[in-house]
Amino acid sequence: MTEKYINSLNLISQNYFNKSYKEFFPEELKELSKIPDLRIFDKNAIENINKIEFNITNFTGRISEGFFDYAKKTFSINEFIDFLYELATTLTKLGSWKLAERYFNFIIDSVRKEKSLIDYAANSYLSLGKIYFRQAKWEESLKFLEKAEGYFNSERFLEGLVKTYNLIGAVLGEKGDFKKAEKYFLDSLELINTQVNSDLLKGMIEDNIGLVYYSRSLYDEAFSYFNRATYIFDSLKSFNRLCESYFNLGLVYQKKNDLEATFSKFDKSLEFAIQTEYVTMINLNLSAKANAYASLNDFDQSFAFLNKSMDLSAAINDRLTIADLYKIKGILSKKLKKKKKAEKDFLTSLRLNEELENKFNYFETMFELGLLYKEWGKNDLAKEKLIKAFNYKTKIGAENAAKNINRELKEL
Repeated sequence: MTEKYINSLNLISQNYFNKSYKEFFPEELKELSKIPDLRIFDKNAIENINKIEFNITNFTGRISEGFFDYAKKTFSINEFIDFLYELATTLTKLGSWKLAERYFNFIIDSVRKEKSLIDYAANSYLSLGKIYFRQAKWEESLKFLEKAEGYFNSERFLEGLVKTYNLIGAVLGEKGDFKKAEKYFLDSLELINTQVNSDLLKGMIEDNIGLVYYSRSLYDEAFSYFNRATYIFDSLKSFNRLCESYFNLGLVYQKKNDLEATFSKFDKSLEFAIQTEYVTMINLNLSAKANAYASLNDFDQSFAFLNKSMDLSAAINDRLTIADLYKIKGILSKKLKKKKKAEKDFLTSLRLNEELENKFNYFETMFELGLLYKEWGKNDLAKEKLIKAFNYKTKIGAENAAKNINRELKEL
């Protein structure tokens, strides 16, 4: 059991019950608290992660049930809902999504007719949207976010509305609809600048706007937004957000072929990800390093990071990263002149990205497949794939990327 889990659950127990979490600790789970926390530099971390994740779920489930039963018997309805929302929010941060989902739905069912508690229903819908977003279930996420938007609009909860717009924009960005995504981000920024005072939210939105520019291959503009977000997060000591913004800066430096700065930013991101036990960002850094080492033709390092990331992705069900890892595998196979293997890997990546409705990564892989067919001498297939990639980049306004694809097409 990690220190973060212990501290988070104990804090809830102390704040709401004035008791140690250990008073809700079943005897048969005591051994679980001795499991060492995840450290990506520990050679056993990846090997043990499946076991650790299972035990964490068991641990949090049993402790949470104890909290729930005690609070329901002890608190008034207002106190109970406030406690349950705090517990579900904490479980979301800890990655115990199924438990959190259960409690958020309980809150919604309990308070939808209670006018005085309606903000808990609105925020629970927002939280459910966030949970499904993290699992790459876009339509389910949007369904809950639209409900949250309706509540926040009708009640004029502007900070909640900003958070909802920001997350809707993030979902649309993942689906490749960057124009709509940017509109939601800019609407969020407008609300912050005029009616909601929150530096943290402003940093989050600027980071997301940077991702829109990055996806459109406007790297200078992206860098400016990422840099501003990093400054805000650093001033607030928001370490989990810092690991995201440093990662995004690393992506820009990679596109600019400044690999020294690329690895520097990825290392900084990884440092904060480990400090905050942000497993998703640890995984993204592993996959990004696999890609960066592939560009250097350092195959040993690239495969080492790729394999670690593949294992970790499977353990935490990070399907987006798995799809991207198959693209990186394809690039490595192409570099190693294993054309059939590269084709198979690219096609797997395409299939996974299509299932996830991730258009941006789908057409990034389509471009790589086109380059493979061009090198292979299969010009008709190369032309077909490159034209599809070109049309997509043109559609989203990624003019520089479209020009690069057009150069490849002219050589056929």
